[in-house]
Amino acid sequence: MFPDTTTYWIGRATSLVLSALAMILVAAASELEVNWGRLRAMPPEERSRLLNNLRKFDLELSPEQQTAVRELDRRLSELPANERDHYFSVLRRYHAWLNGLPEIRQGELASKPTGERMALVRQVLRERPVPNGETSLILRVIEPGEFSPFEVATAYKVWQALDANQRAQVERKDQEKARRETLFRIGEQKKHIPRETVPDDFDEERWIGLVQEHWRQTRPIFQMNEMAKNKLEESARKRLEIFRREFLRRQAINLYVSRAAIHAVDADRLSRFVSSLPVWVQASFQSLPPDEARRRASFAYRLVFPYPEELGGAAKPGAPGSHGKPPPAPRPAAPERAKRKPAPAGEPASSF
Repeated sequence: MFPDTTTYWIGRATSLVLSALAMILVAAASELEVNWGRLRAMPPEERSRLLNNLRKFDLELSPEQQTAVRELDRRLSELPANERDHYFSVLRRYHAWLNGLPEIRQGELASKPTGERMALVRQVLRERPVPNGETSLILRVIEPGEFSPFEVATAYKVWQALDANQRAQVERKDQEKARRETLFRIGEQKKHIPRETVPDDFDEERWIGLVQEHWRQTRPIFQMNEMAKNKLEESARKRLEIFRREFLRRQAINLYVSRAAIHAVDADRLSRFVSSLPVWVQASFQSLPPDEARRRASFAYRLVFPYPEELGGAAKPGAPGSHGKPPPAPRPAAPERAKRKPAPAGEPASSF
Protein backbone atom coordinates (compact mmCIF):
# COMPACT_ATOMS: atom_id res chain seq x y z
CA MET A 1 0.00 0.00 0.00
CA PHE A 2 2.84 2.37 0.71
CA PRO A 3 5.51 3.32 -1.80
CA ASP A 4 8.70 1.30 -2.25
CA THR A 5 11.99 3.22 -2.39
CA THR A 6 14.49 0.35 -2.68
CA THR A 7 16.53 -0.07 -5.85
CA TYR A 8 16.90 -3.82 -5.58
CA TRP A 9 14.87 -6.16 -7.76
CA ILE A 10 13.38 -8.16 -4.91
CA GLY A 11 11.78 -5.05 -3.42
CA ARG A 12 10.47 -3.96 -6.82
CA ALA A 13 9.30 -7.45 -7.64
CA THR A 14 7.26 -7.74 -4.43
CA SER A 15 5.46 -4.50 -5.28
CA LEU A 16 5.00 -5.65 -8.87
CA VAL A 17 3.59 -8.97 -7.71
CA LEU A 18 0.90 -7.27 -5.64
CA SER A 19 -0.01 -4.81 -8.40
CA ALA A 20 0.17 -7.41 -11.15
CA LEU A 21 -2.07 -9.74 -9.17
CA ALA A 22 -4.64 -6.96 -8.91
CA MET A 23 -4.50 -6.35 -12.67
CA ILE A 24 -4.70 -10.05 -13.49
CA LEU A 25 -7.72 -10.46 -11.22
CA VAL A 26 -9.44 -7.53 -12.94
CA ALA A 27 -8.59 -8.79 -16.44
CA ALA A 28 -9.53 -12.39 -15.78
CA ALA A 29 -12.81 -11.83 -13.94
CA SER A 30 -15.97 -12.97 -15.71
CA GLU A 31 -18.06 -10.03 -14.56
CA LEU A 32 -16.66 -7.65 -17.17
CA GLU A 33 -19.14 -4.83 -16.56
CA VAL A 34 -18.50 -4.86 -12.82
CA ASN A 35 -14.77 -4.57 -13.39
CA TRP A 36 -15.23 -1.76 -15.91
CA GLY A 37 -17.21 0.02 -13.22
CA ARG A 38 -14.35 -0.43 -10.78
CA LEU A 39 -11.87 0.97 -13.28
CA ARG A 40 -14.08 3.96 -14.12
CA ALA A 41 -14.49 4.73 -10.40
CA MET A 42 -10.72 4.85 -9.85
CA PRO A 43 -8.97 8.23 -9.88
CA PRO A 44 -6.97 8.83 -13.09
CA GLU A 45 -3.72 8.55 -11.12
CA GLU A 46 -4.68 5.08 -9.88
CA ARG A 47 -5.51 3.87 -13.41
CA SER A 48 -2.18 5.24 -14.64
CA ARG A 49 -0.36 3.50 -11.78
CA LEU A 50 -2.00 0.16 -12.62
CA LEU A 51 -1.14 0.60 -16.32
CA ASN A 52 2.49 1.41 -15.46
CA ASN A 53 2.70 -1.64 -13.21
CA LEU A 54 1.31 -3.82 -15.99
CA ARG A 55 3.97 -2.45 -18.34
CA LYS A 56 6.66 -3.18 -15.74
CA PHE A 57 5.25 -6.68 -15.35
CA ASP A 58 5.67 -7.20 -19.11
CA LEU A 59 9.08 -5.52 -19.41
CA GLU A 60 10.95 -6.19 -16.14
CA LEU A 61 9.94 -9.74 -15.23
CA SER A 62 11.33 -12.69 -17.15
CA PRO A 63 8.90 -15.20 -18.69
CA GLU A 64 9.66 -17.58 -15.82
CA GLN A 65 8.88 -14.88 -13.25
CA GLN A 66 5.66 -13.95 -15.04
CA THR A 67 4.63 -17.60 -15.06
CA ALA A 68 5.34 -17.83 -11.33
CA VAL A 69 3.19 -14.75 -10.64
CA ARG A 70 0.30 -16.12 -12.69
CA GLU A 71 0.54 -19.48 -10.95
CA LEU A 72 0.55 -17.75 -7.56
CA ASP A 73 -2.49 -15.74 -8.63
CA ARG A 74 -4.27 -18.92 -9.74
CA ARG A 75 -3.60 -20.64 -6.42
CA LEU A 76 -4.69 -17.59 -4.42
CA SER A 77 -7.88 -17.17 -6.45
CA GLU A 78 -8.89 -20.76 -5.58
CA LEU A 79 -8.69 -20.08 -1.84
CA PRO A 80 -11.66 -18.99 0.30
CA ALA A 81 -11.77 -15.20 0.66
CA ASN A 82 -10.59 -15.14 4.29
CA GLU A 83 -7.57 -17.34 3.53
CA ARG A 84 -6.72 -15.32 0.44
CA ASP A 85 -6.80 -12.12 2.51
CA HIS A 86 -4.46 -13.77 5.03
CA TYR A 87 -1.88 -14.58 2.34
CA PHE A 88 -2.12 -11.09 0.84
CA SER A 89 -1.48 -9.74 4.33
CA VAL A 90 1.63 -11.95 4.59
CA LEU A 91 2.89 -10.56 1.26
CA ARG A 92 2.40 -6.98 2.43
CA ARG A 93 4.10 -7.59 5.77
CA TYR A 94 7.05 -9.29 4.06
CA HIS A 95 7.30 -6.32 1.70
CA ALA A 96 7.33 -3.85 4.63
CA TRP A 97 9.89 -5.97 6.57
CA LEU A 98 12.15 -6.29 3.51
CA ASN A 99 12.15 -2.54 2.87
CA GLY A 100 13.25 -1.97 6.46
CA LEU A 101 16.41 -4.06 6.06
CA PRO A 102 19.83 -2.51 5.38
CA GLU A 103 20.62 -2.33 1.67
CA ILE A 104 23.42 -4.89 2.06
CA ARG A 105 20.95 -7.44 3.44
CA GLN A 106 18.43 -6.67 0.69
CA GLY A 107 21.17 -7.25 -1.87
CA GLU A 108 22.10 -10.58 -0.30
CA LEU A 109 18.50 -11.74 -0.50
CA ALA A 110 18.16 -10.53 -4.09
CA SER A 111 21.27 -12.44 -5.17
CA LYS A 112 20.09 -15.79 -3.76
CA PRO A 113 18.39 -18.27 -6.09
CA THR A 114 14.71 -18.71 -5.28
CA GLY A 115 15.19 -22.16 -3.81
CA GLU A 116 17.84 -20.91 -1.35
CA ARG A 117 16.27 -17.59 -0.42
CA MET A 118 13.98 -18.78 2.39
CA ALA A 119 16.91 -20.21 4.38
CA LEU A 120 18.54 -16.77 4.35
CA VAL A 121 15.19 -15.09 5.16
CA ARG A 122 14.89 -17.27 8.28
CA GLN A 123 18.47 -16.37 9.29
CA VAL A 124 17.82 -12.63 8.85
CA LEU A 125 14.55 -12.96 10.76
CA ARG A 126 16.50 -14.15 13.81
CA GLU A 127 18.60 -10.97 13.61
CA ARG A 128 15.77 -8.62 12.70
CA PRO A 129 12.45 -10.14 13.78
CA VAL A 130 9.14 -8.79 12.57
CA PRO A 131 7.74 -6.43 15.23
CA ASN A 132 4.87 -7.96 17.16
CA GLY A 133 1.87 -6.06 18.43
CA GLU A 134 0.92 -2.43 18.02
CA THR A 135 3.27 0.53 18.18
CA SER A 136 3.50 1.71 21.78
CA LEU A 137 1.55 4.81 22.78
CA ILE A 138 4.70 6.80 23.58
CA LEU A 139 6.03 6.20 20.05
CA ARG A 140 2.67 7.05 18.50
CA VAL A 141 2.69 10.36 20.33
CA ILE A 142 6.35 11.30 19.89
CA GLU A 143 6.69 10.33 16.19
CA PRO A 144 6.01 13.59 14.35
CA GLY A 145 5.94 12.34 10.77
CA GLU A 146 6.37 14.73 7.86
CA PHE A 147 2.63 15.37 7.53
CA SER A 148 -0.03 15.22 10.20
CA PRO A 149 -3.20 13.26 9.28
CA PHE A 150 -4.99 16.64 9.12
CA GLU A 151 -2.50 17.75 6.43
CA VAL A 152 -2.68 14.43 4.55
CA ALA A 153 -6.46 14.84 4.21
CA THR A 154 -6.00 18.37 2.87
CA ALA A 155 -3.20 17.27 0.53
CA TYR A 156 -5.61 14.73 -0.99
CA LYS A 157 -8.37 17.33 -1.41
CA VAL A 158 -6.07 19.92 -2.96
CA TRP A 159 -4.28 17.47 -5.28
CA GLN A 160 -7.60 16.20 -6.63
CA ALA A 161 -8.76 19.79 -7.20
CA LEU A 162 -5.65 20.93 -9.14
CA ASP A 163 -5.42 20.90 -12.91
CA ALA A 164 -2.36 19.64 -14.81
CA ASN A 165 -0.68 23.06 -14.92
CA GLN A 166 -1.12 23.62 -11.19
CA ARG A 167 0.25 20.16 -10.40
CA ALA A 168 3.26 20.88 -12.62
CA GLN A 169 3.78 24.15 -10.74
CA VAL A 170 3.99 22.19 -7.49
CA GLU A 171 6.23 19.45 -8.89
CA ARG A 172 8.72 21.96 -10.35
CA LYS A 173 9.89 22.84 -6.84
CA ASP A 174 13.18 21.11 -6.07
CA GLN A 175 12.76 20.72 -2.32
CA GLU A 176 9.95 18.83 -0.62
CA LYS A 177 9.28 21.67 1.81
CA ALA A 178 8.80 24.07 -1.11
CA ARG A 179 6.46 21.61 -2.85
CA ARG A 180 4.43 21.20 0.32
CA GLU A 181 4.11 24.94 0.89
CA THR A 182 3.20 25.55 -2.77
CA LEU A 183 0.53 22.83 -2.65
CA PHE A 184 -1.11 24.24 0.47
CA ARG A 185 -0.80 27.85 -0.73
CA ILE A 186 -2.56 27.09 -4.03
CA GLY A 187 -5.18 25.15 -2.09
CA GLU A 188 -5.89 28.09 0.22
CA GLN A 189 -5.71 30.88 -2.36
CA LYS A 190 -7.23 29.30 -5.48
CA LYS A 191 -9.35 26.42 -4.16
CA HIS A 192 -10.30 27.88 -0.76
CA ILE A 193 -9.26 24.69 1.01
CA PRO A 194 -7.71 25.37 4.45
CA ARG A 195 -4.25 23.95 5.13
CA GLU A 196 -5.60 21.42 7.64
CA THR A 197 -8.79 19.38 7.64
CA VAL A 198 -9.52 19.63 11.36
CA PRO A 199 -12.25 17.49 12.99
CA ASP A 200 -14.92 19.56 14.74
CA ASP A 201 -14.27 17.87 18.08
CA PHE A 202 -10.51 18.56 18.13
CA ASP A 203 -9.97 21.00 21.02
CA GLU A 204 -6.36 22.04 20.51
CA GLU A 205 -5.74 23.52 23.97
CA ARG A 206 -7.28 20.53 25.72
CA TRP A 207 -5.15 18.04 23.80
CA ILE A 208 -2.01 20.12 24.29
CA GLY A 209 -2.73 20.02 28.02
CA LEU A 210 -3.04 16.23 27.86
CA VAL A 211 0.28 16.02 25.98
CA GLN A 212 2.00 18.13 28.64
CA GLU A 213 0.74 15.72 31.28
CA HIS A 214 2.13 12.92 29.11
CA TRP A 215 5.49 14.70 28.87
CA ARG A 216 6.00 14.61 32.63
CA GLN A 217 6.38 10.84 32.30
CA THR A 218 9.16 11.29 29.70
CA ARG A 219 11.99 13.22 31.30
CA PRO A 220 14.16 13.98 28.21
CA ILE A 221 11.20 15.56 26.42
CA PHE A 222 9.99 17.33 29.53
CA GLN A 223 13.42 18.95 29.85
CA MET A 224 12.84 20.74 26.53
CA ASN A 225 9.79 22.30 28.11
CA GLU A 226 11.92 23.46 31.03
CA MET A 227 14.61 24.88 28.74
CA ALA A 228 12.23 27.53 27.45
CA LYS A 229 11.93 28.87 31.01
CA ASN A 230 15.68 29.12 31.55
CA LYS A 231 17.75 32.22 30.88
CA LEU A 232 18.62 32.06 27.22
CA GLU A 233 19.47 34.77 24.77
CA GLU A 234 16.19 36.47 23.83
CA SER A 235 16.13 35.54 20.12
CA ALA A 236 17.13 31.94 20.91
CA ARG A 237 14.37 31.69 23.50
CA LYS A 238 11.80 32.97 20.99
CA ARG A 239 12.92 30.45 18.38
CA LEU A 240 12.78 27.67 20.93
CA GLU A 241 9.31 28.73 22.02
CA ILE A 242 8.04 28.69 18.42
CA PHE A 243 9.52 25.23 17.89
CA ARG A 244 8.19 24.03 21.23
CA ARG A 245 4.66 25.17 20.37
CA GLU A 246 4.73 23.48 16.97
CA PHE A 247 6.15 20.32 18.54
CA LEU A 248 3.46 20.37 21.21
CA ARG A 249 0.67 20.80 18.68
CA ARG A 250 1.89 17.96 16.48
CA GLN A 251 2.09 15.67 19.50
CA ALA A 252 -1.40 16.79 20.54
CA ILE A 253 -2.67 15.74 17.10
CA ASN A 254 -0.83 12.41 17.40
CA LEU A 255 -2.37 11.76 20.83
CA TYR A 256 -5.82 12.64 19.50
CA VAL A 257 -5.42 10.28 16.53
CA SER A 258 -4.00 7.50 18.74
CA ARG A 259 -7.16 7.54 20.87
CA ALA A 260 -9.65 7.90 18.04
CA ALA A 261 -11.79 4.93 17.02
CA ILE A 262 -11.66 4.87 13.22
CA HIS A 263 -14.38 3.24 11.16
CA ALA A 264 -12.80 0.42 9.16
CA VAL A 265 -11.60 1.27 5.64
CA ASP A 266 -11.55 -1.34 2.88
CA ALA A 267 -7.92 -2.17 2.04
CA ASP A 268 -8.43 -1.57 -1.69
CA ARG A 269 -9.98 1.86 -1.08
CA LEU A 270 -7.23 2.79 1.37
CA SER A 271 -4.61 1.79 -1.19
CA ARG A 272 -6.36 3.88 -3.86
CA PHE A 273 -6.54 6.82 -1.46
CA VAL A 274 -2.81 6.71 -0.68
CA SER A 275 -1.93 6.16 -4.36
CA SER A 276 -3.92 9.29 -5.26
CA LEU A 277 -1.66 11.47 -3.09
CA PRO A 278 1.45 13.13 -4.56
CA VAL A 279 4.30 10.61 -4.49
CA TRP A 280 6.29 12.73 -2.02
CA VAL A 281 3.31 12.63 0.39
CA GLN A 282 3.05 8.87 -0.07
CA ALA A 283 6.76 8.55 0.78
CA SER A 284 6.16 10.25 4.14
CA PHE A 285 4.50 7.04 5.39
CA GLN A 286 7.75 5.10 4.92
CA SER A 287 9.23 6.40 8.17
CA LEU A 288 6.31 5.08 10.22
CA PRO A 289 5.77 1.55 11.56
CA PRO A 290 3.30 -0.29 9.25
CA ASP A 291 0.45 -0.37 11.79
CA GLU A 292 0.85 3.33 12.53
CA ALA A 293 1.04 4.18 8.82
CA ARG A 294 -2.24 2.34 8.22
CA ARG A 295 -3.85 4.01 11.21
CA ARG A 296 -2.89 7.53 10.14
CA ALA A 297 -3.84 6.88 6.52
CA SER A 298 -7.21 5.48 7.60
CA PHE A 299 -7.82 8.48 9.85
CA ALA A 300 -7.02 10.89 6.98
CA TYR A 301 -9.28 8.86 4.68
CA ARG A 302 -12.19 9.21 7.11
CA LEU A 303 -11.59 12.97 7.35
CA VAL A 304 -12.15 13.16 3.59
CA PHE A 305 -14.82 10.44 3.44
CA PRO A 306 -16.77 10.39 6.74
CA TYR A 307 -18.60 7.06 7.06
CA PRO A 308 -20.80 6.00 5.25
CA GLU A 309 -19.19 7.96 2.38
CA GLU A 310 -16.51 6.09 0.47
CA LEU A 311 -13.94 6.78 -2.23
CA GLY A 312 -15.67 6.50 -5.60
CA GLY A 313 -19.02 7.68 -4.23
CA ALA A 314 -21.01 10.74 -5.20
CA ALA A 315 -19.28 13.10 -2.73
CA LYS A 316 -16.63 15.43 -4.17
CA PRO A 317 -13.48 15.15 -2.03
CA GLY A 318 -12.10 18.47 -3.29
CA ALA A 319 -15.01 20.51 -1.98
CA PRO A 320 -14.34 22.12 1.41
CA GLY A 321 -16.98 21.95 4.11
CA SER A 322 -18.34 24.80 6.16
CA HIS A 323 -15.53 26.78 7.77
CA GLY A 324 -13.10 24.39 6.04
CA LYS A 325 -14.06 21.45 8.27
CA PRO A 326 -15.87 18.27 7.21
CA PRO A 327 -18.54 16.62 9.34
CA PRO A 328 -16.89 14.87 12.29
CA ALA A 329 -15.85 11.31 11.62
CA PRO A 330 -17.94 8.76 13.57
CA ARG A 331 -16.08 7.04 16.38
CA PRO A 332 -17.36 3.47 16.75
CA ALA A 333 -15.10 0.88 18.30
CA ALA A 334 -12.18 -0.09 16.09
CA PRO A 335 -12.56 -3.51 14.41
CA GLU A 336 -10.92 -6.41 16.20
CA ARG A 337 -7.65 -7.56 14.65
CA ALA A 338 -8.07 -10.85 12.82
CA LYS A 339 -6.39 -13.79 14.49
CA ARG A 340 -3.55 -15.46 12.61
CA LYS A 341 -4.46 -18.80 11.09
CA PRO A 342 -2.38 -21.79 12.22
CA ALA A 343 0.05 -23.13 9.63
CA PRO A 344 -0.97 -26.33 7.82
CA ALA A 345 0.57 -29.54 9.07
CA GLY A 346 4.17 -29.93 8.04
CA GLU A 347 4.71 -26.25 7.31
CA PRO A 348 6.44 -23.75 9.64
CA ALA A 349 4.32 -20.91 10.97
CA SER A 350 4.88 -17.70 9.02
CA SER A 351 6.84 -15.00 10.85
CA PHE A 352 4.82 -12.48 8.89
